[in-house]
Amino acid sequence: MIHLANPWGLLALVALPAIVAIHLLQRRSRRVVTSTLFLLDPLAPESLAGRRIERLRNSLPLWLQLLAALLLAVALSQPRILRRESWQEVAFVLDASASMAAFETEAREAVRAAAARLERAAGRTEWSLLESDPLLPIRYSGASRAGLEAALAGWKPRSGAHDPTRALGLARSRTGPTGVVILVTDRNRETSAGTHLLAVGTPLANVGFTGLTTPGSGQWSVLVRNFAREPQTRSWWIETDGATTPPQPLALDPGASLVLRGNFTSDRMTLRLDPDRFALDDALPLVRPRPKPLRVARSHPSALFERFAESLPDRITNLPADRSDLLFLIDGSPPPPAARGAVSAPVSRGESARTPAAVVAEEDPLLRDLVWTGLQYQPPDPPIAADDASRVLLWDRERPLLSLSAAHGAPLLRFHFDPDRSNAARLPSFVILLHRFAERTRAATLLPSAANFETGQPLGLPSDARDLVLEPAPEPVTPGTRPATAELRAPRDPGFLRVLQAGEPLLEGAAHFADGREADFAGAETLDPIPGLAAAQRERHSEQPLLPDLWLMLAGIGMTAAWGIRERGA
Repeated sequence: MIHLANPWGLLALVALPAIVAIHLLQRRSRRVVTSTLFLLDPLAPESLAGRRIERLRNSLPLWLQLLAALLLAVALSQPRILRRESWQEVAFVLDASASMAAFETEAREAVRAAAARLERAAGRTEWSLLESDPLLPIRYSGASRAGLEAALAGWKPRSGAHDPTRALGLARSRTGPTGVVILVTDRNRETSAGTHLLAVGTPLANVGFTGLTTPGSGQWSVLVRNFAREPQTRSWWIETDGATTPPQPLALDPGASLVLRGNFTSDRMTLRLDPDRFALDDALPLVRPRPKPLRVARSHPSALFERFAESLPDRITNLPADRSDLLFLIDGSPPPPAARGAVSAPVSRGESARTPAAVVAEEDPLLRDLVWTGLQYQPPDPPIAADDASRVLLWDRERPLLSLSAAHGAPLLRFHFDPDRSNAARLPSFVILLHRFAERTRAATLLPSAANFETGQPLGLPSDARDLVLEPAPEPVTPGTRPATAELRAPRDPGFLRVLQAGEPLLEGAAHFADGREADFAGAETLDPIPGLAAAQRERHSEQPLLPDLWLMLAGIGMTAAWGIRERGA
């Protein structure tokens, strides 16, 4: 396959009609009447420039000049022959960010056009199609451009803001150092060296829902934001059980936000805005929250534990220990197998002076951002040591104060001192610690509930739960393309969801889009490096049939010969 490295060199072909025109514009000989010609020497016909067009004479100088101009155009256009055995690897990394949902059609067309141009740059091409979110599967790998284009049909960009570095590194490992890696996105961004940016975005005037809270008492609160740089007007309404409220107008200044509030009139509702190019934030489904109850049992006489248990929201008390989720035990009592969490502490038999503690805290989510200054406690006698299965969370010098263990199946938060013989009840850190542990225990239970989630958010169900079915079904994953996970997530599109366990409802929910970073299109733009990239790839996989200097030399010889013949004829 022959191609031109410099197509602009073909402009030299304009010399061909110019040469022909020059030869047509010859001065016509004048007719002179004379009595005899024998006194005149025979002369060859001479072509002199003139203003009138005469018949084109078939002469060797004409053809030599035309040949020289043609050779000059060939030399300047730099013809190349594509090597049939040449081979290249090209990887497209599709930006999986939700903002690309506004440019899905443009992105697919750009990839198809880029693949068509790059395919002509080598004898054979190996294609890879990946997404920038490392949790998503590889969409295509093979030598068929048709297969690559077919794999584009299943692309749905719905992920939140993320770093594409890992996906670009995977693409580079597949193409090798000499391969082509192209990130298809909607705006200009910094990328690793050697990565080409194909941007298909344009600024959009987007208005959408960006947040939901349910403060309680059957109320909801929703935030609407104008991401555009101009004032925007929209209408919004509520859909409930087949009924729709009358549309209400909204007027938002550039970058302004507005809070909408209301009461739940149904267990399921959908708030809607007038649609625009970015549809993910134009609808906000929501359900009436129904928290999971926490079943609490207490066998420890601690006043601190009793007050804490009474402060827990959505609790169920006065249950047997074997039917409870969270237990407060006397130190040394193992939790029953059905328990999801337990807190234990010793019971002191006598009074003694409290000792100020020099607390050192280990790294743990339960202790994050908590301050333990001012703790005073009565050291037990004899000291309570931590067993080998425990991880100490708090130390007083070399004495353990608090440890976490899972030796009995359920997490056990163990106090190594009597909380009632300390000032722990006056320290906010201990109360926050117990609340965090209680909520962790609640999350591990399998009881019916209803909640609202962001799209793609983990549903927070226990990892050891069995026979769970998510409706709608999650997107299929190509085996071996990403690590297997038992964690169920909310759908990537806004809508309602349900989780069943053994056919029984376990979780009712709604997923809404709330990533304001992906809803802002002020920085979207278009970048197309493919023409230059395809030309560079063709040049790399091509060879020159003849050196350009040879074409120029032949053109010079032709021009010199034409001049010499004219002079000789003259």
